Amino acid sequence: GWPGWPGWPGLHEGLMSTTPPLFVSYYTNPLYEKYAKESLIPSLERFGLEHEVDAVPTFGSWERDNHFKAPFILQKLDKHAGRNIVWIDADAEVLAFPELLFSIPDEARLAAHYWPHTFSGKPELYAGTLFFQDTGLAGRMVSEWVIANALHQELTDQQNLAEVLGRCELMPP
Repeated sequence: GWPGWPGWPGLHEGLMSTTPPLFVSYYTNPLYEKYAKESLIPSLERFGLEHEVDAVPTFGSWERDNHFKAPFILQKLDKHAGRNIVWIDADAEVLAFPELLFSIPDEARLAAHYWPHTFSGKPELYAGTLFFQDTGLAGRMVSEWVIANALHQELTDQQNLAEVLGRCELMPP
């Protein structure tokens, strides 16, 4: 493990980054504050996962509160330059050590979860947990996500992120 970190069974040290990722989240209202303080934060602490979970004033609606996710992540990437960032929703709970997030190859700039849409069956991006490799390109992708959210407020933050990722291959490294 890392200095000061216990060894985690099943982890392969050769695959790990030299620095563990920072788990970040925010909440905007008392309900999500309750989720964060009673479930998310204790679950991160149970597995020794370093985290920053912030209180943020509401932007007036659930949709606008979610659209703040992109600038929030961008702030964390800037504040913690040289550090990989994992976004996790405030109402999430970590049930097992997230081995996968510690074995993402260095060339991956972002990791996200896709799941078949309930009605269409087409893969849909779920933005409840997102991994950002500390690279300039990851920051540029998040900046593009911020712009997409501003231009397409009628779409969810995850729909806008999916659109950005669909064209990110056009961005030079």
